[in-house]
Amino acid sequence: MREKDMKNGYYIHFDGRQSVGVAKKIDMQMEELGHYFSIKEVDVKTVPRTFTERVVGLLPWKSISRDYAGALEELEQPDFLYVRRTVADQEYVEFWKNIKQRFPGCKIIVEIYTYPYDKDDFWKWNAWPFYFKEKIYRPICDIYKRF
Repeated sequence: MREKDMKNGYYIHFDGRQSVGVAKKIDMQMEELGHYFSIKEVDVKTVPRTFTERVVGLLPWKSISRDYAGALEELEQPDFLYVRRTVADQEYVEFWKNIKQRFPGCKIIVEIYTYPYDKDDFWKWNAWPFYFKEKIYRPICDIYKRF
């Protein structure tokens, strides 16, 4: 495929390079996607927070502080987004709404690893706050319904 005909895509993950295993998977997926598309990586970083801010962020109606605005600014006319799933919360849902408003023709592909993941991701007691966030925001998050 000629370079000018290649679709413009982004691989979006949320602090995915903190684990060596996940970083390797990201690299392999980016390499494979690069055979067929023009692909760039966007890492949505967690914003540094105080201990109190971290605890408050666990509440179901609060969000994990991430640099969504910075990630949104990195996108330049994407044809598609390949997304490594993270915990859904209010700001996460707003991020996807902003993307669809800004780039209405953009296709969004969400990788939901180890589906069904509720039992895998949330079986430890310290993951329960994230489980409750998921239960609240997953049903209203358009990307799980339409893309």
